[in-house]
Amino acid sequence: MSKKHQKYRRHLLNLICQNFKNSRRHKLSITHKLNVIEYVLRQGISWVSLNKSSTYKTRGDESTYRKFFYKLCETEIFKTAINNFIITIPKQVYIDTTIILNKSCRKTDVDYCSKDKKHKGIKISTYCDDKRFVYLPVISKANVHDIKLLEPTLEINIKPICLVGDKGYISSAIKTKLKNYGTELVYPYRNYNKSTKLSKDGKKKHNKTYNKNTDEDKTKLKKRHLVENIFASLKQFRRLGYIYERNINYFRGFVYLACYLINSNVGYNFS
Repeated sequence: MSKKHQKYRRHLLNLICQNFKNSRRHKLSITHKLNVIEYVLRQGISWVSLNKSSTYKTRGDESTYRKFFYKLCETEIFKTAINNFIITIPKQVYIDTTIILNKSCRKTDVDYCSKDKKHKGIKISTYCDDKRFVYLPVISKANVHDIKLLEPTLEINIKPICLVGDKGYISSAIKTKLKNYGTELVYPYRNYNKSTKLSKDGKKKHNKTYNKNTDEDKTKLKKRHLVENIFASLKQFRRLGYIYERNINYFRGFVYLACYLINSNVGYNFS
C-alpha cells in the first residue's frame, strides 16, 4: 500500500469512527472490514462466497461484512469522504456518461438502454479534471439523455470554468444557461451540410448550420480521453461490471468507494 493510499485510508477510518463512536464495540477491527469490502469490490465476488474463499481468509461470517457495508451506505460515508477534499475551482473538466447493465437490481430502479433496447441498466454521469480527479458521480436510469444529467452532475460538484463534452451535450439553451453562471460548454459541432440525402421536394434533409469549433476548442476536445480513462478504471473493479446489488443504493456505495480509491492517486488534501 502506497503512502498516498495509507493517508486516504486513515481519513476514511476517522470518518467511520466518528459516525460509529456511540455504537457498541466491534468484534472485528474496522480496518479489516474495509479490507474485505475493498476485496469484494476489486474481485467482484459475492458476499456468500467469502465463506468459501480460500484466497482471502476472513475472520467472521459474510453477514458481518455485508451488514457493515450496508450501514456505511446508509450513512453515506463514502459520499462524505469524496466531498471532504479541498479543491480549487478547476479551469477545465471533461464530462461523460457510461452504462452499467443490470443483473439483480429491482426493475423500478433500472430501464432500457438507449443504444441497446434489449437490456436494462443504469447510467453513471461524472467529470474529471486534468489530474484525473473524479468528482461525485450521479446515477440514474439508462434511458435518461446525457444532456438531462449535466445540470444534476454540476449541482453537487464545483462548477468549473470550462466544461468539455461529446456530441451528446449539444444544446444551445444549456450552453447559454451555463454561460450566465460563468461556465463555458465546449462540444464538437455536427456538420449537417455534408448530408447528401435529399427529401421528396429535392431539398436537403438537414439544413441547419452551426459554428465550427475554433482551434482552441479542438485542443480542449483532444483531452476528452481523460474521462474515458476514468470509466475504464471504474470498470476494472469487477463488482461494477454489472449491477449485482438488489438495492441501487448499495451499488451506488460501491461506485463512490471506487471513485475514492481512484482519487487516492491524485494527492488532494482533506478539509
